[in-house]
Amino acid sequence: MSTPGAVHGPENHNSSASQAERVDTMQLTGNTIFITGGGSRIGRELARRFNDLGSADRSRAQNGPAAISTFSQQVVKQHPELNVLINNAGIMRYEDLSKARDLHDAEAQITTNLLGPIRLTNALINHLTTRANPVVVNVSSGLAFVPRSDAGTYGASKAAIHSYTLSLREQLKGQVKLIEITPPAA
Repeated sequence: MSTPGAVHGPENHNSSASQAERVDTMQLTGNTIFITGGGSRIGRELARRFNDLGSADRSRAQNGPAAISTFSQQVVKQHPELNVLINNAGIMRYEDLSKARDLHDAEAQITTNLLGPIRLTNALINHLTTRANPVVVNVSSGLAFVPRSDAGTYGASKAAIHSYTLSLREQLKGQVKLIEITPPAA
């Protein structure tokens, strides 16, 4: 994973929001948010916007199962109020699929774009289900639905994140809100 950040926002005292609005949206204040890939592009902008609502802490983590488990335990210990996970870290590599090649870039994309969010969600889900207003946000891509031939592995990894999000949303219905952000195809 890239640079995650925990963001604290002020408490939300707006009790006039209807229940229907809460079903389809994420509470934007009063959260402690963990953002992967918070050091660049979409993640940096999300961190900046949430930071405008409070303050941010930043740390670094690696994308291996043991590293994620250890890092997640540290995050929960330092920020027990954590209630939002934004799985945003991702990498995209252009590739020529028409001939044999070194699969290092393909494997890195699958590890970061698919296994990273699965591992991190798994490491934090028991904690999130105990928090008020818990949310998991997964960032997919328009390329999950309209792939580019020169970014096949990236599109496949983001299509898998879309499918994973749908499954997770169904299994966590009533416990944790699942949101998918689908930036437009590049």
